Amino acid sequence: MRIILSQVTAYLPARLPLGVAAFEAWAASIMALLGPGFENVPQDDIMFALAGMIMHLGPQTDRVSKRYFVLSLRKIASNQVAGEVMSQSKQRQAERAAKKAEEAKAADTAQTLADTAPPSDASKA
Repeated sequence: MRIILSQVTAYLPARLPLGVAAFEAWAASIMALLGPGFENVPQDDIMFALAGMIMHLGPQTDRVSKRYFVLSLRKIASNQVAGEVMSQSKQRQAERAAKKAEEAKAADTAQTLADTAPPSDASKA
């Protein structure tokens, strides 16, 4: 019953924390709402992201739903995964391009050597 109540109240705007102890309690309540996929994320990383989100809120904003932070954290995590996938893809593309250029250079060198080689005795006959 308590979990359901916290999930329902997460949709209601709540005061932003004032003080370190309040921030830690508030962050823990948001982490409890995150669900699967955040088990291996260090608590400090989540708290850093939450602090950054608060700092980017407008100057007149003193109440925000916890659901906003949950959804934002999920989006941030998705962005990090997508960024890593893109980085790995670009690296593989660069490796393929380098390999292709190396093969083309080797083929060009082989062709140049074949063009500049002296004629063999078999071609004289």
